[in-house]
Formats: sequence, C-alpha cells, structure tokens
Amino acid sequence: MKKSQIKIGESIAVLMIFFVLVVIGIVFWSRYSQVQMKGQQEMDLQSMAIKVAQTVTFLSELQCSTLEVIQFSCFDLYKIEAMKDLLMTLPEKNRTSYYFDIFGFSNITIYSIYPDEKSWNIYDFPGGNITGYVSTQVPVSILDPVNNVFSFGYIDVKLYTRRL
Repeated sequence: MKKSQIKIGESIAVLMIFFVLVVIGIVFWSRYSQVQMKGQQEMDLQSMAIKVAQTVTFLSELQCSTLEVIQFSCFDLYKIEAMKDLLMTLPEKNRTSYYFDIFGFSNITIYSIYPDEKSWNIYDFPGGNITGYVSTQVPVSILDPVNNVFSFGYIDVKLYTRRL
C-alpha cells in the first residue's frame, strides 16, 4: 500500500512540475512575441512615414517645372502656397476625401530654412485616439520662379499613431 501511494505522489509531483514548466514557457513565449510585434509595428510605421514622404516629394501639384522639365526634390513656392490655401480653405470632409487615401492620418509641413525661414502646413488630419507620431524629414529645394531664387528646406511628415 505504501509503495503505490509513494509512486502516485511521485507521479503527481512530476506532472505538477511539468505543468509549471509548460506555463513558464508559455509566459516567456508570449512576452517575447509581444516584444517582437511591437518592434514590427515600429518598423511598419517608419516605412509608412517614408512612403508618405516619398509620395509628397513626387507630387506633381508641388514639383518645379521649367521648360517642360520636371525637377525632382524641387518644389515651386507658388504651388506650395496655392496647395496650402486650397486645402486649408476647403471643408474638412472635402479636404481629406482625395488626399486621405494618399496621406492617411498625418501632418505634412514644408519648411524653408535658408535664406528665409518659412513654413507651410499643407495637410493635417490627425483622426482620433492619437497616441503619438513618427516623424520623417526629406530635404528639398524651393524655387521662387518669379525671382528665380532657390531656397533650401525640408518636408516634415508626421504619421500619427492611433489606438485601435
């Protein structure tokens, strides 16, 4: 009788230790998976911000065009001001109907830093439940076609992160 009770006790102890080890393994694996998912989400947000910045860089609505030649990474000053005025005077529903598919929940500002400091906020649609943003800057030159003067600047794209 005693030997069988001891064997049953040993079996139960081994099973309990086994299940405790399995639970500890599952906990570690779930923590590791969460860390990996957060890292992947950060990378996805960074790549989305870069994609939006590249899209803005190649917008025909903003690019310089002289003698039928399009210059990349060059924005026309008057096109920037016209786009800013157009997008900021439209009602929010109409403003975001076309450009939302391209820019999503973001803020796009063009800065001129040399020789004059100026900024133009051409798109801003934060949406709701904002938890932060990922920012990307792309250098550009800004042409004043009337005076034929180039300025140095950059595009600042802030892609908003939201709580789902």
